[in-house]
Amino acid sequence: MKFLLTLFTILSLISLVSATKLGITPGNLIFNGSINEKICENITLSTDYRGSIIGESKWIESVKEKRNVVDYNLVAGDLNLMIDFPEQINISKNIWNIPICITGKKSGKFNGAIIYKTTDSYAGVGSWIEVNIKNSGGSQYPAPITGFFGGVDENKGVKNTFSLISIVVSVMLLIMLSVLIIISRKMGEK
Repeated sequence: MKFLLTLFTILSLISLVSATKLGITPGNLIFNGSINEKICENITLSTDYRGSIIGESKWIESVKEKRNVVDYNLVAGDLNLMIDFPEQINISKNIWNIPICITGKKSGKFNGAIIYKTTDSYAGVGSWIEVNIKNSGGSQYPAPITGFFGGVDENKGVKNTFSLISIVVSVMLLIMLSVLIIISRKMGEK
C-alpha cells in the first residue's frame, strides 16, 4: 500500500512540472553600417509557449574576452545607439521572425545582447549583438588596391599591364645576359 501511495504522489508531481521550449537563431547578430544609417537583421524565435514574451537589449562599454550577460548593464542610448525591436510579443504560433534595427549616432564598435523572456516562467533566450559603425563621410568600402595598373577600360574594368611589363623586362634581361655572355667569351678568347 505504501508503494502505491508513493507512486501516486510521484505521478501527481510529475504532471505539475511543465517545461517551455524556447529557442532563438542566430546566436550572434552582426550589424555593419555608417553613422545615422538604419541597419536591420532578423532573429527567429521558436517556441511551444503561448502567452506574452518580453524583449530587452543590454549593452557593454568595453568588450571582455569572455561574454557574461551580467556584465551588460547599459542601455543602447548610453552608447549613442538607437535599437528598434518588438519589446512585447503575444505568442500564438510556434515560429516568429523578429526584425531588429539599429542606428548609430557615432562611429565605433559596440557589443550587446537581445534577450526574450516569458512573463510567467523562468524561460529566456538571447542573441549576442556586434555593431560596427563607420563615419558616413568616409568610404564604407575597403581601401583600394594600389600598385601599377595600365589604366581603366570602361568595358573591362581595370587593365592589368603587369604581364606586358614582365615580358618586356624578361626580354631586356635576356638581351643583357646574352650581351654579357658574348663579351665574356670575347674576353676569354684574347
